[in-house]
Amino acid sequence: MYDLKWKKDFAMYVDTFDNFIFEGNINDLQPSETAEGGWEYLPVKDVIAKEYGGEYCVMFYDHTKLGGKTLPDVSRYMTFPGEPDDKESAQLMILFNAMQIVDTPCKLLLFVDKLNDLPAWFESESNNSAVKKIYLPTPERDIREDFCRCELLSSMQDA
Repeated sequence: MYDLKWKKDFAMYVDTFDNFIFEGNINDLQPSETAEGGWEYLPVKDVIAKEYGGEYCVMFYDHTKLGGKTLPDVSRYMTFPGEPDDKESAQLMILFNAMQIVDTPCKLLLFVDKLNDLPAWFESESNNSAVKKIYLPTPERDIREDFCRCELLSSMQDA
């Protein structure tokens, strides 16, 4: 029913690349087909884990969280986006080095609001050819309308 470009792009590149940077509307819910043929709306990382978790070891890294707590000094809160402090640079260097490992069943996925949340040395395909960038646009109108109908219908039935 839904023809999502980011899903097609990910499916096309998942066997070629082990590392992905998802940029854009990373906090919105995405449609995912249920076993019964219906639709549910989940965070993008849950959609990917549901659809690919059985075949791959999928690891997610949210640069805004450490140990489940939001860090005040990460990219989206920095005075200079894309210019991490020493601690963040060390974490990114570990990830960068991990991304250079080839032929692994693990997929590393990073989610950022904007690519300039990451330093250029990390996200640039000329420096890091082991990563594929995928853009997550704002969901189309029909997806949003279906979500609202679904949510309103279930809340009206519960009342």
